[in-house]
Order: sequence, then C-alpha cells, then structure tokens
Amino acid sequence: MQLQDYASSYQSKADEELRLLALDLEDLIPEARLALEGELSRRKIAVAEPSAAKRVARDNSDSQAGGASLRRPAGAGKFVAEAVDIYQNHFWFFFKLTLPAVFLAWLIGLVTNFQVHALLRQVLQGRSEGHYGIYVFAGEVLSLTRYLISWIVFSLLFGALCIATQTIDSGVSPTVPDSLNAVRSRLGSLLRISLLLFGIAAVVTCITSLAEGGVIWAYRLHVHSPVPRLIVYGLVCATLLILSRFGLAIPAAMLDNCRPWQSVFRSDELTEGKWLILVALLTKSVIGGYIAGMIPFWLAGLMKLQLPSPWILPALSIAAVAAVEPILFIGFTLLYLKTAG
Repeated sequence: MQLQDYASSYQSKADEELRLLALDLEDLIPEARLALEGELSRRKIAVAEPSAAKRVARDNSDSQAGGASLRRPAGAGKFVAEAVDIYQNHFWFFFKLTLPAVFLAWLIGLVTNFQVHALLRQVLQGRSEGHYGIYVFAGEVLSLTRYLISWIVFSLLFGALCIATQTIDSGVSPTVPDSLNAVRSRLGSLLRISLLLFGIAAVVTCITSLAEGGVIWAYRLHVHSPVPRLIVYGLVCATLLILSRFGLAIPAAMLDNCRPWQSVFRSDELTEGKWLILVALLTKSVIGGYIAGMIPFWLAGLMKLQLPSPWILPALSIAAVAAVEPILFIGFTLLYLKTAG
C-alpha cells in the first residue's frame, strides 16, 4: 500500500480507532506511521508516548470489562514469584518491620508458658487442694490471652506491610515511619477487624478440634493405624485454607477503609477461585516459617555446638522467622491489589 492508501484508510476510521492504532505507532511501517500521524494531527487528537498510552488503554479496558483481567492474576507460581521479588528487592525494610513483632510474639509465648508451667507444677504437686478446675481454667485463659495478643501484634504488622506493599506497587520506596503512621491512623479499625478475625478463627478451630476428637474416638481401637493421623492432618490443612479466605480482610480495611464485616465478605469474594494461590502462600509461610525457626536448633544439635549463652539459638530462630514471614502478608496484599480493582 502507498502512503495515500493508508491516509484514505485512516480517514474512514473513528477517533477511538485511531487512538488504538496509535498505541502501536512504533511498530508500523514508515508509510503507515506517517499517514497515521498526519491524520491524528489533522483531527487534533493528542496521544501519549506509546508505552504510557498502552498502559492507559489497558487500564481503561480493564475498567470497562468490570476489572475482569485484574480478577485473573497470574498463575500461582508466577504470583508467588512476584511477591518474593517484591520482598527480595526490599528485604531489609521488611525484615526491620517484622523482627520486633516476631520477637514480641516470642516473648509473650515465653512468659505465658512459664505461667502455665507454674500452674501445672502446683497441680502435680498436690497444691491445688481441690481447686483443680480453677487452675485448669486459669491455664486456658493464659493460653488464650497469649494467642489473642500475638494475633493482634501480627495484625498490626500486617497493616503496616499492607501500606508498604501498596507503596512499592505504586513505584515509591516505603519507609518504616510512614508505614507505622498509617497503622496508627487506622488503629481503631484495624483492632476491630483483628478481633473479628480472631473470633472467626476461634470458631473454625473449635469445630476442627471437635472433628479431630471424633476421628480419634472413632479409631480408638486402631491405635497403630495411620488413617486417623492423616485425617487429622487433612483437617488442619483444611482449616488453614478456610481461614486464608479471610486473608484479604485487613488489606480491605487498611487500603479501602472497609468496615469489619464488609472486609470479611470482600475477602471471601475476592479469594473465590484463588485456591492455588492461597495454597502456595500458605505452604511457603507455614512450612517455610517452621523450617526457618527450627534450623538453628537442628544445626546446633547436628554439629553438637557448645554455645556460650542459651539465648543465642532462640535469637537466631526469631531472626530466621522474621526473614520468612513477610512473604505471606505481601502475597495477600498483592492479591488484593490485583483483584480489588
């Protein structure tokens, strides 16, 4: 085709068609590019740089399609790789933000375990004097308090990581003060959604515990059978997977100011059909966190190390967990950013 033929062809097209053609202006042959530029100039149609124009057009297309493409994030492997890439590029930032929360949760666990063991010793030594039920109740309250405080601590950490991940996604480097200030400004909302999620987790866990008890009772005469153990493991995995459906509730509260119940329902909606991504994030977090936390103890036992202080191994374990856990929170936030559009 000659230059005049391209010009005639472009003259018959609507303005929107010309804008779409302009997205690939760099890929056109010289005659077509000159004709298209002439027609755009004649109609006084301004177009952005090709790369920017493509991005705007893609965003508009997603919006007109109801966010269909945003609701289809990359496959589980690619998605987790993207979350890991964000984490690796800002490793020290995420590590500094996560380490205090992991240490605080460990310290809370240490104190409550000491108290529970003290109560248990009194019961075993016969000091309860008929108040066995009270001691058991006190131990359960201490354990529940430990889980609740640790849950709130990690919820606050999750809120800070939400802001940081959104900041990174927008192309800006995050800072610890900015992330913490954002959490402080939404503290009330974050505490409410944290308590609501804790209640949901408690209910689901209780149901799972009852199911596990039923399985153990049903196989009480087959103590050497691997079946009950496999069923119990399956129930635990199912529980974690169900709870992961609410993993986008805190991003919804932090990033879009959703109310607690609204955040829960929004999370359930946005995670629908994302089972592979949820499984990948959970597997990387649960298994990775457990292995990271145990590696210092395994290596010390394997190498029969004589350490100068008994606190060295716990400190290394805390640091290792803090180096692994942010990926789960980054992944949930990234999933929300990709599906909430």
